[in-house]
Amino acid sequence: MKVGAAIKRMFVKNYSSRLKTAEERRYTSVLPSSLAGINLPRVSVVIPTRNRRKVLDACVDSLIAQTIKPFEIIIVDDGHFLHNGLKQKIESAGITCSIVSNEVISGISASRNRGERRALGEIVFFADDDIFFDKEYLEQTLRIFVADKEKKIGGVDGFWVNKPRRGGVKATIFHLFQPFGEEYDGLLLPNGYLAKVNWTNHPTRTNVFGGVAAFRKEVFEKEHYDEVNFPGYTKAEDSEFANRVAKEWQLVFMPLSRFWHHPAEGGRPGSFKAGIQSAYRPIKLLSLTGPSQGRDFILTERSLLGEVFFSLCGAVISKGRRKEFALSALGQAFGIATPFLAVPQNDPVSHLFALWLSRGEDSEK
Repeated sequence: MKVGAAIKRMFVKNYSSRLKTAEERRYTSVLPSSLAGINLPRVSVVIPTRNRRKVLDACVDSLIAQTIKPFEIIIVDDGHFLHNGLKQKIESAGITCSIVSNEVISGISASRNRGERRALGEIVFFADDDIFFDKEYLEQTLRIFVADKEKKIGGVDGFWVNKPRRGGVKATIFHLFQPFGEEYDGLLLPNGYLAKVNWTNHPTRTNVFGGVAAFRKEVFEKEHYDEVNFPGYTKAEDSEFANRVAKEWQLVFMPLSRFWHHPAEGGRPGSFKAGIQSAYRPIKLLSLTGPSQGRDFILTERSLLGEVFFSLCGAVISKGRRKEFALSALGQAFGIATPFLAVPQNDPVSHLFALWLSRGEDSEK
């Protein structure tokens, strides 16, 4: 353990000026204990979805049950799911509802942008269709925005309750190849990896969000989700967008805004494609969020080798998922060997490859 800690310090010491610990990023403003009697900003919820009606219904039900209801729910349909009864259910709860159908399959970045353009609320809240929210999620999120009198906070995200934890062999392998310690949790790291886990029990400033996050409407006067570099079903489009926003606004993690993610299978790529995407994710973030240094890419490759090593271990010792782990390792190795394909270029070959990689499998209607 001491040797491992020494190695970590050797790699991280040159990054101390670029990173702040979670304690240094603690959000200290006094939050209102109650929102009663306060003139609250309207919340527009945007939900991109593609042929996943069952999980979408559960997500909508949890939004209807909020202690402070959203002003409107905008569902952006990137497929052809059956809408019957959904709009009526939402509107019967006193919430305005719009269902927008994309003429062609456009991807999650384009769907989020389209939903945001239709949003009338002062707060735009993005929710994936396979998320279930605690009944106080929006109330706790609004406490941060209401306390921010100077409007310096551009976005707030919440606590992923059932986030998979690294334990046992996986934790050992991860920490062997990942040089940054837990004190930097909640950040987009210099190697393109996200150290964001459920990492504090108090509001904390960060520079990266996941797909479930609320933003001030003013953020979108300059920033939008990147539809060129993140087409179709992809990874890291939310992190890249939030990191751009963080350059001009403060972003805050709110642990009392709780949600559960129950990943729906439909629309996701197979194990080989997922392996490529997991390798491209840090490479993309490193390339797009810059400026980066040569040693940053060395750290990225080191961390990616840990991913491949873990997948190979899974292929050897896991009886029921050997094929899945093997294909994932093969995809990760391909991604490491082809970093130049991670960010689409202005040529037809890389563009077609990006479209193929982002195309997931269809799901329930």
